[in-house]
Amino acid sequence: MKTINVRELLRNHDQIVSLVQAGESVMVTKRQKPLYSINPVEPPRGKRPDIMARLKGIYGDQVISREKMAEIHRHNKGRC
Repeated sequence: MKTINVRELLRNHDQIVSLVQAGESVMVTKRQKPLYSINPVEPPRGKRPDIMARLKGIYGDQVISREKMAEIHRHNKGRC
């Protein structure tokens, strides 16, 4: 964790923002006493699609054979 004083923060704001964006935490001090810290925020993870619910919506409770799934896969191959 990098430690800087308030004056350095005011003078070098852009550099400090770059450090935090790079993932480093910064402790800000005033008169050599910790005042606060600036920490990077983890981006929220995206929700993964529910593939099984999607397939159930398309095919319902129908059981699809391995051969039929292979045929569907060949048909859709290359489409994204």
